[in-house]
Amino acid sequence: MEECGLLQTTIKHLYQSDKSPVMKNFKFIENIETYKPEGSFVVTINSEINSKEELLKAISINLRLPDYFGINWDALDDCLRDFHWIEENSVVIVHKVIPHIKEEELKIYLNLLNEAVKDWEGDQQHSLEIVFPKTSESALKEL
Repeated sequence: MEECGLLQTTIKHLYQSDKSPVMKNFKFIENIETYKPEGSFVVTINSEINSKEELLKAISINLRLPDYFGINWDALDDCLRDFHWIEENSVVIVHKVIPHIKEEELKIYLNLLNEAVKDWEGDQQHSLEIVFPKTSESALKEL
């Protein structure tokens, strides 16, 4: 299983911390519909996502991921750390709602986003910002 190592690392990381690791690097915005930072490459993840596959395909299309993207967590992890095809320095992923996927999958996804944000900190070429509606904050804290 190609995702086994990533899944085990993610689950271990999630349960080692008293504070939800998914909260550390996310922004929660009141008016999510109008949030479009100027000069940024902004991607919107719509509310119709109902499975891991739909989420990965939406991210692939919206982030314009390279053709070699494998539509799995490991491939997403790799691509979130290499934005060579994006000209803008700031990459922003805006979620209209929390994706409607299985809780275990959601935790993996949120951890991948969180870790990718941390990896871009201080980088001169790109930064990554993850945004959710303010109304999602308490639900994400409970994960």
